[in-house]
Amino acid sequence: MAITLTTLHSRYMQASEALEKHAVEVAEKLSGGNSNNSLIHKYNLMSSWVDYMRDFISIPNVTSGHTPDILKMPAVTGPFVTDPATLAYLGACIVFGIRDNEGTYVTIGRVNRAVEATWKEKMHENINLRANVSGITSMRIGYGGGSYKYSIVITEQTDKYNGQPLLISPGLTFENDYVFETVRGGVTPSSFEGKVLTDEQISKFNSILEDIAIELKISYNKSSSSNTVSY
Repeated sequence: MAITLTTLHSRYMQASEALEKHAVEVAEKLSGGNSNNSLIHKYNLMSSWVDYMRDFISIPNVTSGHTPDILKMPAVTGPFVTDPATLAYLGACIVFGIRDNEGTYVTIGRVNRAVEATWKEKMHENINLRANVSGITSMRIGYGGGSYKYSIVITEQTDKYNGQPLLISPGLTFENDYVFETVRGGVTPSSFEGKVLTDEQISKFNSILEDIAIELKISYNKSSSSNTVSY
């Protein structure tokens, strides 16, 4: 019956582990003055084959993506100003943004600094207006303190914002319970397809691994997920 690539990979990992243990035994014998050319030759040959097969024997690996944890929108309490000189100094808008781990700045949303009564709702609308570009949305999460509360949601499955805090325009004050959290929990999906081996290659490599098992006096564990070796 033809051997599968998964089984071949399992045998390769077990042979590699056993060969590492064998290397210690060889070193101990040599350090004790027991020079054995045949022992050294066999070890070098097996080691060369294991190194050679490393680039060929691989199995597909897939990492599932995950969106980062939700961030709480800052509870800004002011200042909300209309004075032209102050606006010129602070900027006319309250701007939310974030940098990715490569330093690229992304504007999440902006709202006029003077709109004290409705700034959260307007920021919520503007964030969602920009969502097609930034991949970051705002979501209503409840009602408290006389107004709706919102959260900021990164909809992309990515780790590129992990560890980064929300960036906010200067000159603002916040409610006492607000904490500038950093983005956590994002995972970028990845897929490693491995190499495609012909049946002839699989058979050849398996034959070599069987010879190594005989030389090292081991038997391969049948479990494809185990690297343990039975002696």
